[in-house]
Amino acid sequence: MIDPIVNIDLLQEFEIDASDIQISTENAGHSLGYKLGQTPEPVREIIENVHSNFSTHLKAKTGFRIFNYSDVEFGKDYFKIFDTIFNTGRIIAKQLRTSETAVIFTATIGPGIEKKSKQYMSNGDMLEGYLWDAFGSDAVEKVCDILEEKLIQVLASQNLNITNRYSPGYCGWNVTEQQKLFSFLPKDFCGIQLSESSLMTPIKSVSGLIGVGRNVERTEYQCSICDIEMCIRRKTE
Repeated sequence: MIDPIVNIDLLQEFEIDASDIQISTENAGHSLGYKLGQTPEPVREIIENVHSNFSTHLKAKTGFRIFNYSDVEFGKDYFKIFDTIFNTGRIIAKQLRTSETAVIFTATIGPGIEKKSKQYMSNGDMLEGYLWDAFGSDAVEKVCDILEEKLIQVLASQNLNITNRYSPGYCGWNVTEQQKLFSFLPKDFCGIQLSESSLMTPIKSVSGLIGVGRNVERTEYQCSICDIEMCIRRKTE
């Protein structure tokens, strides 16, 4: 039997500089239905205009809580922190099966992007409103990527690795279990609030779980095992 990992009990929160959130315009036209490289010039101009003003409305934060290995248990279709059971289902549980402890995380880009999107849509500028929203979804995923890199740095001294990140609402994990996740974090952590219906505010926010261990790794997301068609990570032909 291998020795248990050193106990970790750590809560951290970070502000992310807008310059560290690099959003590409390449896929924006594709998301509108144009083939890559064939977006009409007038549409490209609108995309570039939104992109050039995007960063000034970001207020990004991320944070995490790492738990002691003795406080976390992983099962065939669940994981447990202290006495709280998270019913992830078998898809996510399988990806976490070799984890030794867990990280709960949140990430947000603040309310500014959502406000700009709603502003344009209320004025009838649906394309601009859509693009602000689409860039916002991309940006919050980039903040999560930055979070993962920070975690890797924190855990490197113990030769620990991390799994992919998993969020309630995906792969059979009920979105209402965000209530359980947030119960382990301070109130208004990263400036995020959770409604009784499990809706996060600001809307462009993410919460979830990452497994930690010596024999875990991040892999390509396996879209074939998940039936969420609108997942931002779903691969398309």
